Amino acid sequence: MQDIYTPTSFKLRAWQHDCLLEFERTIAQGKRSFSLQAWPGAGKTKLAVCAYKTARLHGVADKLLWIVPSSNLKKDIADQDRSKDLWGENISAVHDIPNALVEEAIAGSRIVWPQNKDAWLVTYSQVANNPALFAALCRNFRVMAVLDEVHHVRDSASWGEKIRVATEHAKVVMPMSGTLFTTDGDSIPFVQFSDTIGDDGKTNRVYRADYSFGMSEALKRQPGEARPSIRPLTYIKVNASGEFTYRNLDNDDIFTLIADLKAEGEKAKLTPLLTIRSEMVRQMLKAGIDALDEYRTVEGDANAGGLIVCMDGNHARAIAQLMREKFGEDPLVVLHDTDGSSAAIDNFRKSERRWLVTVRMVSEGVDIRRLRVGVYLTNYITYLFLIQWLGRMWRWNPDLHDEQQGTAIIPAHETLAGWISDLENMTYEAVVKNGDKRANEETQEAQQSVNVLEAVATSAEIDGGVVRSSVFGASSLERAKELHRRINGLIPVGNIAVLLETLQETEAEKTVPAMIEEDKRKSAALRISQLVGAIKREMLKNPPDDWDGENPFQYIHGRLNRATSLSKFSEKLATLDELAARKQAAKEMLGRIRAI
Repeated sequence: MQDIYTPTSFKLRAWQHDCLLEFERTIAQGKRSFSLQAWPGAGKTKLAVCAYKTARLHGVADKLLWIVPSSNLKKDIADQDRSKDLWGENISAVHDIPNALVEEAIAGSRIVWPQNKDAWLVTYSQVANNPALFAALCRNFRVMAVLDEVHHVRDSASWGEKIRVATEHAKVVMPMSGTLFTTDGDSIPFVQFSDTIGDDGKTNRVYRADYSFGMSEALKRQPGEARPSIRPLTYIKVNASGEFTYRNLDNDDIFTLIADLKAEGEKAKLTPLLTIRSEMVRQMLKAGIDALDEYRTVEGDANAGGLIVCMDGNHARAIAQLMREKFGEDPLVVLHDTDGSSAAIDNFRKSERRWLVTVRMVSEGVDIRRLRVGVYLTNYITYLFLIQWLGRMWRWNPDLHDEQQGTAIIPAHETLAGWISDLENMTYEAVVKNGDKRANEETQEAQQSVNVLEAVATSAEIDGGVVRSSVFGASSLERAKELHRRINGLIPVGNIAVLLETLQETEAEKTVPAMIEEDKRKSAALRISQLVGAIKREMLKNPPDDWDGENPFQYIHGRLNRATSLSKFSEKLATLDELAARKQAAKEMLGRIRAI
């Protein structure tokens, strides 16, 4: 008998094949639980379907109960238009069946699986509302239960115990997540863990999946594969500082707040910088628009889209209005209270619309592969949410080239910046050092990019009442603070900063465009590096007649120098136009070698 299910309509990735072998060994040993952690965008949904079909091959299960956090995700998985190759002809997904229909059948002593279909997709809330109903189904059928995004189900919360009761009699239980941890360190049903004491004396909980496929592995080309499982991202971190003047609407008292992302503190200092009047917000949106234009016009990805995440519904609507008035964009706003939100997201997926603005609706599981740019305009700061949000841009688009990448623009808040630096390091290790083993110093320098845009100070508002709106450079703010101290606080810092700005050209007007150009330079350098790596791989498969078989990078860069009329190339000294020309030359060289 075949050990694992092998689909005919798509090829399993190397990690999926290995995981299925481990899953098969687990159920062959009579074990009923198999946990999976696969990095967001790596392909765990297809893996779960193939795991169920493997369980069918072994006669372990013939029904699938797939439990997810939200109705949007339930519909996304079950969308037959996009999932014909996923579900195949032997399985169909049923969603949005009211519990009452099944309850009625059970009350009449007719234990039937909904609509006689193989799979039933439900939400955790739906199961928790009547765990006995689902327990009865699991007792009367050979059921495999998939607990999708299982980090939502904590043992100490009501869902945890109810999900255990509901799936107690399932033949196989498969908890899976792209982020297998919880923010409060609680245990997760069917997932093993261990506790260690850190240097700070706090207990750290580490969850152990039966099979793990992390970010570093997902970014690498696995043996025999032409591409990685996810696309690498360029991270642009935006620094900002400024003084904000507020009026207390109860007593008209005026007070000021200085926010500085480079200082210590938590989200209170970030929130004012996210107001729609903030210059930081405008620069972040502009950087996102520039990145999207690059993908659409220069790379030819005419369908590329962008995702903006906001603080709340009012903020999302205000950001969308700013996009229309300031930048001439026409974003789609989808919120939890939007009528037909699931259909709106699905329509955006299938459209060529440029921007989607949400709060938290498109943060996990939702599969919109044309999203390549993300702008993080929320004060919701958790590692779990950040990774899930980035997962929308990590997703690989099979319709694009093998060197595709994405861009994420994020405030340089100390906590966010620390997490992003870790992700940058993992990207560098996977894409460059372990990907191509290149020793080219200039290329490595380009990859070690910590893209930081020193943004300007900004104004703020409270309940719609803006007292004063000023825009001034970071160094002007520092000079204003010093003068403020010298005159014993007789004049507010903001007023001094405004005076300094009237005496000389606004530093922000000189600095911000230069910083944006530097980010474009680093993004171009990353793209050139990816193209050079692709050229090298093609050369090893089809060596050019004029290559002596020695150092491939010397050969490639020599040809690129000649194509761009340069005797020597340095990314540090190259202009943006020279980088663009080199990127184009690399694309043309790759095309010629592939045509051999």
